[in-house]
Amino acid sequence: MTRLLLVNDDGIGAIGLSRLKAAADTVSDDVWTVAPAAERSGASHAISLTRPIRARKLGEHEFAVDGSPVDCVALALSALLDRPPDLVLSGVNRGPNLAGDVLYSGTCGAAREAALRGIPAAALSVASVPGKDDDWGGVDAYLAPLLAQLTAARVSAFLNVNFPSLPAEAIAGTQVTRTGSYPPGCPGNRHRRGA
Repeated sequence: MTRLLLVNDDGIGAIGLSRLKAAADTVSDDVWTVAPAAERSGASHAISLTRPIRARKLGEHEFAVDGSPVDCVALALSALLDRPPDLVLSGVNRGPNLAGDVLYSGTCGAAREAALRGIPAAALSVASVPGKDDDWGGVDAYLAPLLAQLTAARVSAFLNVNFPSLPAEAIAGTQVTRTGSYPPGCPGNRHRRGA
């Protein structure tokens, strides 16, 4: 049975994590959630070295951790799970992770940590627009099929997926790209959001 580990940087109570859990439950009966107890956006690849990390058990396979997203992955793999997951899914982050954002993002940091440990991983984000309400229609329509593809493919890498903040019917399709860069002088998404 495929085991999925869900993490994020928006915190255990985040709407994106609940949507990810709902989609993950459609493709696996072995879903674990190990997420920060509070928001840790912009935590990048931070890992705790000088203080103990505590996890609070919220459910049979659900834990809130008083550390960074990378701490969540490390703790899950070293202490909370009895065997490694087949796939780590990080998100669904509120706000896009584009260009240099992937270096600042705790969402991407968690997925990158899993990949560094040899576990396929995907960072998932909804490309929300500041000042506008998020539209989760595309995420709700396309996330479960994407997870089914990822679990079947066993991709041995770290993928960064950004869903448009649009209704499903307004999304024309998917596009595979490389990480780009912001134009000179543009501070990037993280600085605009204040994360």
